Amino acid sequence: MVEKRAKRFGSTLAGYAKYLMMKDIEESEDLKPSIKMEKVLKSIRDNKAKFYTANSIEELDRLVDSVK
Repeated sequence: MVEKRAKRFGSTLAGYAKYLMMKDIEESEDLKPSIKMEKVLKSIRDNKAKFYTANSIEELDRLVDSVK
């Protein structure tokens, strides 16, 4: 059933599963990103993002905190 639905969307099973997971995360209250993370995500969506490497959660937090 899931494979048929994925095909109806013109997607692979893996792509459809990713879509469903992202939709679930977007709708989940306890998994909402912070305001700063929203800004980072918006810059990624707008193709204005700079690429950085973060080797730990702490480094990622520092990068997110540096967003204006």
